[in-house]
Amino acid sequence: MRSLLGTLILLCGFGYEHGSYAANILVYSPSYSQSHLITNALMADILAEEAGHNVVMFIPEYHETNFNGTKHAKIIRMSGISDSFDENMKDFSAGFIKDHTLSFRLRKLFEEATSEQCEAILRRKSELEQLRSYNFDVAFSEQLDLCGVGIIRYLGIKNHIWISSGSMMDGLSDTLGVPMPISYVPSVEENDLSTEMSFMERAQNMYL
Repeated sequence: MRSLLGTLILLCGFGYEHGSYAANILVYSPSYSQSHLITNALMADILAEEAGHNVVMFIPEYHETNFNGTKHAKIIRMSGISDSFDENMKDFSAGFIKDHTLSFRLRKLFEEATSEQCEAILRRKSELEQLRSYNFDVAFSEQLDLCGVGIIRYLGIKNHIWISSGSMMDGLSDTLGVPMPISYVPSVEENDLSTEMSFMERAQNMYL
């Protein structure tokens, strides 16, 4: 994490140090959890304070929260989006803690919850137009769900940086063309299989 942030400072601060104008940057950070907000807020603070850019942290409230984690970025919240995420996540969280791998049913619950939230966000046209008025040069979003990609495209932001606070998830590696042969490379998503798998474990890995 430290080396990643150091690289971020170097790349994003280079133009600022050489007298260029500050960039307008959007950090798209839904409130999945406080840990995700902390990670994105840390990145936003580095871009704002140390690199001198104009940073807006947009927080669609999947979970209702007053927390944002940032000291230097401008905060724009979208509250009262939908109750679907909280309702679906009750069952998801119980299964996530109890089981060592994620079932298809629980994965489907998460995907449905995030999809419903995304549709609800896109219906809030006036708030999205407020974001568009900032004329962002670049936007950051996490790989956890694809809504950020769609929102950034809707806002007409041409430069998008896809970030991850963990290992590369299977969907992202496939999108980026990174080989992840499922016959011997364990899925990184909610999976405790090793690189030495039995036949049944390989079948399970394909299912995951």
